[in-house]
Amino acid sequence: MEEWLIQLNRIADYIFNNMVMPPFSAVSHLLSIITVDPMTRAGIPVALQITAFGALTALCSMLLGRIAGNAKEEAEFQKVFHEKISSQKDMTRLSDWKIKKILMEASDNELDEIFNEYIAGKYVRYATTYLIPITFAEIWLNHVFNASKLMDMNGVIWVLPLPDNSFGMEGISVSALFLATYLFFLFCFFILRRIINKQKKI
Repeated sequence: MEEWLIQLNRIADYIFNNMVMPPFSAVSHLLSIITVDPMTRAGIPVALQITAFGALTALCSMLLGRIAGNAKEEAEFQKVFHEKISSQKDMTRLSDWKIKKILMEASDNELDEIFNEYIAGKYVRYATTYLIPITFAEIWLNHVFNASKLMDMNGVIWVLPLPDNSFGMEGISVSALFLATYLFFLFCFFILRRIINKQKKI
């Protein structure tokens, strides 16, 4: 068993080092040349660069959500679910309790199946929309703005150093700033989309 696990780890390491990392490194290098290097030469602080990447990643998530049809799938599920609930209310008016019981059980099973399919689909869609962009952006940013580069640029390993006695925190890391800005802009984009949709209905 132990021998088998060692072989499996070797295969996984080989796939990661020779098949996953080379294209990722190439894409990372290209993105750095296109985005980070020009901003750094322009004198834009690291914190502002990460804020910009947080906003762009949030926009990317919104576009992926539109392509995946998240809103459409949600509306379709709500429509079907409420239709099934309404049909159950009609079943309660049946006088024959045996037929009513059989129909209600069948309807409940159908509702469970519809809900489970919706949850499974929602997990896949939301993982594609939010988790994948966040994960890749986090890995890339922590690679580009690693500790040694931050030391060269800021003199510390933090993107934003904090004053002493800041609740035990010495500074704000790349990941913390990126996630905060990503969530902020994602919230703003959701609000903006809601306003636009309301304007369209008027």
